[in-house]
Amino acid sequence: SASLDNGKKRGVSIGANVGTRRPKSVEIQTFTLYIFDDRLRAEGELQVRHRIPYSDLTSLSKEELEHYREKREPLSFGHTLEDQIGGQTAAGFAVTGFYEDDWGPDSDDVLSRYIKGFVATKATKWI
Repeated sequence: SASLDNGKKRGVSIGANVGTRRPKSVEIQTFTLYIFDDRLRAEGELQVRHRIPYSDLTSLSKEELEHYREKREPLSFGHTLEDQIGGQTAAGFAVTGFYEDDWGPDSDDVLSRYIKGFVATKATKWI
């Protein structure tokens, strides 16, 4: 409720529980646009190669998988936005933060010229 004193509002309340909830759990989840051919992308060409959902385990050739393993590089997995963000909300989380990024203005990454391809969400489950 609001009361007036000399024409000024005081004691404005927007709800009895404002500020009393505490986070029970916080989750940070990151994802990237992984639909392009990595080799061609490194050469400056964007060619769609992968469908989402995606898994290196089932989409790459044996030779490509061996290359990643020899270099000890992580494998990639792609999920739909419905799976990523919908999964957070279905588990009782509320998306409370969002961030996107790219390789930066001095990068020669071709995708970064068009879109920020890295995304992170912060999701909170309240008590």
